[in-house]
Amino acid sequence: MKRSYMDIETDLRNLVKSYPKLSSEEEADLSRKIKLGDEEAKQKLILSNLRSVLYVSKRIANDFFKYSAQRRQQFMEDLFQEGTIGLHIAALKF
Repeated sequence: MKRSYMDIETDLRNLVKSYPKLSSEEEADLSRKIKLGDEEAKQKLILSNLRSVLYVSKRIANDFFKYSAQRRQQFMEDLFQEGTIGLHIAALKF
């Protein structure tokens, strides 16, 4: 069964809501821990910033594919995955 665009978007929205937003102090603390090699801190920083990745992915997909829900869905999923990879890279360099 094929999932609709709204189902995937809802699933991603529910996923990102399950992780808390971080204050700037918490992000700074996590970045210090990451520099010391703390993998748990890295995961927490990445997961807490998925909300931003979803927001940007959704906006770009909607701008590019206004009239095709299926293409918009595929593009948004790809952007979300690439954004998550970008968060991993950024967490190491942050």
